[in-house]
Amino acid sequence: MKYDSIPQSHPLPETPRPIVAIGAGGIVRDAHQPAYRKAGFPVHGIFDLEKSRAADLASSFDIPRVYDSVEAAVDDAPAEAIFDVAVPASALPDLLPHLPDEASVLIQKPLGENLAEAIVLRDLCRTKRLTAAVNFQQRFAPFVIAARHLIETGAIGELHSLDLRVTVHT
Repeated sequence: MKYDSIPQSHPLPETPRPIVAIGAGGIVRDAHQPAYRKAGFPVHGIFDLEKSRAADLASSFDIPRVYDSVEAAVDDAPAEAIFDVAVPASALPDLLPHLPDEASVLIQKPLGENLAEAIVLRDLCRTKRLTAAVNFQQRFAPFVIAARHLIETGAIGELHSLDLRVTVHT
């Protein structure tokens, strides 16, 4: 097997949907926004409880709108927007009800601090008919896609154990 035939990327959408970021903390600054920029995904606007933090990120990543509230972000969001929600798990029960019914939502892990909270959040997503996903970083990282391919095709033999170290430079 030649190395250049090993898949290393996930197909990108033909028409990326606008993203509305809720939360402007470290993971958004260091991972989400750089990845969106690299992929060419449009970020429509951003909200954070600390408006100055959202404004700083907007300036750094050319995000055209900084919102004063979740409600303002939702009201201004295009119908096809994806909401990138990166807030503490404890804030999710109060935040998710503000999102539009049937919205698409990427939720930063964890989905709740324990199983009971996760079930409450799952039920809330079902009630609002949200298309919700919990962020599992690295699932689509090039090295993970390549490793998955090598394992699935048997190119490296039978896998008994795997130890993985990750150093991210976004």
